[in-house]
Amino acid sequence: MHTKHSKKRAQQRCIPHIVQEWLEKYGDIEYGSPESYGYGVLIRFFSQRSRKKMERYYGKQFVNKNQELLKYYRIEDSRTGAIITTGILKKRVLRK
Repeated sequence: MHTKHSKKRAQQRCIPHIVQEWLEKYGDIEYGSPESYGYGVLIRFFSQRSRKKMERYYGKQFVNKNQELLKYYRIEDSRTGAIITTGILKKRVLRK
């Protein structure tokens, strides 16, 4: 389930639909902190671990060719699962 905002942002940022599917299937999840996005949100992104999962399924060459597509992330509501926004990671996601 996408919010209007997330659909608009995905279109503005030219995020392919397949990346949304990859995030759902392979993306790692981290809970949002008050300093970054606030409580009650999940950040789904491609970590080193999730890239390894993709390598096992698609192959290393495929993952290497699609490195630019693996810089995307999305923020979801932790209660409803609604996708709030999507974007390109500019910095690392810090693990707790």
